[in-house]
Amino acid sequence: AKGTFTKKAGSWRERYHNQVYQRYSGNNHSANATFLIIKKLTSLEWSICYSNFQSQNSKYLELLALVDANCPTFICLTETWLHTGLPDSGVSIPGYCIYRSDSITTPGHGGVCVFVRDGIKSNFTISSFSEDLPGIDNIFLSVKHQNFSFILGCIYRPRPAISDANLCELIGDLSNQTMNLYITGDFNLHDI
Repeated sequence: AKGTFTKKAGSWRERYHNQVYQRYSGNNHSANATFLIIKKLTSLEWSICYSNFQSQNSKYLELLALVDANCPTFICLTETWLHTGLPDSGVSIPGYCIYRSDSITTPGHGGVCVFVRDGIKSNFTISSFSEDLPGIDNIFLSVKHQNFSFILGCIYRPRPAISDANLCELIGDLSNQTMNLYITGDFNLHDI
């Protein structure tokens, strides 16, 4: 009847989580999946997932469902749209710690972050750094343990910037420092 509402079992959050989980679980990834495992690291079977997220707040439930379905070791997100008024606890993922660099150029838009599965922090030394590259949001993690180390970068370049040459120089310097350099991001360059 017109104007009648039938409540489905479970909360809307549970229903949404279940729909997204079914969509992204197993090998049934759609062609439009935002999370893709891009690299397995050594025999540890770690995975790095990347997405241009375009507002972490509005897609938080989808993020949780995708993490639940894929259990990635590292999650790199660009265009998080996070800002200093939003604490880490407001965007936390259970079982992960967050490293973030909110956009200075366009507060409330842009921004990058990397989530790291909790077990990694207990066995590896992780330090984060961001370079001063006007117009380019970035964060890098240096991950070290005994004989094994790597650097993971997450970069968002929304448009050509005055610091483009500095970014290229930085990536060159980092690649000279380590054999294991993994760069994720949205460079807004059609050739890469």
